[in-house]
Order: sequence, then structure tokens, then C-alpha cells
Amino acid sequence: MIVPHAAHADLKIAVATPPARSAALYPRPNKTEFWTDEAWQRHVADLTQPFGWPIKVLLVLPIASAWLLAPWIPRPLIPFVPAIWIGFSLVCSASAAWLIARGMIEGVSLRVLTAIPLALGIALLQLSLESPAGCCLGANS
Repeated sequence: MIVPHAAHADLKIAVATPPARSAALYPRPNKTEFWTDEAWQRHVADLTQPFGWPIKVLLVLPIASAWLLAPWIPRPLIPFVPAIWIGFSLVCSASAAWLIARGMIEGVSLRVLTAIPLALGIALLQLSLESPAGCCLGANS
């Protein structure tokens, strides 16, 4: 074993140790469950799994249909098309939100409470991306 030679061997360093405490600052229960490596890896894999293809299709379908079909809408149907696209967007966003919440939450009541604001947010996003297609639709008529 190699021991480094101290330049100042006569210099003494005082090290203070804290006094022993009888009680811990934060009491812990006797039976503390810790994650095993396998359980942690399974937990991470469950949380990081990508959305399935049905969710991706439900998110993109109303936007793509609005942009692709807008130029070919017949003139007499133009007053009804926004209501149809809004209804279609709401159905697709509610379905996508339910599928997302189903993958995250096990309890049905919490799943519903999570899916409702999620569906509204998805619908607003879809409608905001569909609205330029509506402007193009009106300009082409």
C-alpha cells in the first residue's frame, strides 16, 4: 500500500462528530417496502410505453380529414360541415382520452374524471388545427 507523505505532519485536524441522537428526525415504519430492480424496471416500462396506433389515429383523423376533404365539399353542404366536423372531433377526442386514461388509471371514477378534461383539451387542439381548413373551405366556395 502506498501512503502519501504529508508535507506538514505536525498539523492536526480536529474532526467533530455530532452527538448521537436517541430518536430519528423522521420516524420510519418498521416495515418499509422498497422497489426491487425487477419491479422498478416493470414500473418504468409501464409508464414509458408509447401510445398505441388507435390513439394516434383518433388524434390525427379529424385534422387530416378536415384538411384533405375541405376543397371537395359541395356548396350546399357548407353550412352543415362545421357542425359535422366538430361532432366528429368530439367523438374522436373522447375516444382517445378514454384510451389514454384507461392506460394510466385503474379506477373507473378517477378514469372518468381524468378523461373529461383530457378530451376537452384534445378537442380544442383538434378544432384549432381544423379551423384554417374551414377558412380555406369558405374561400374556395
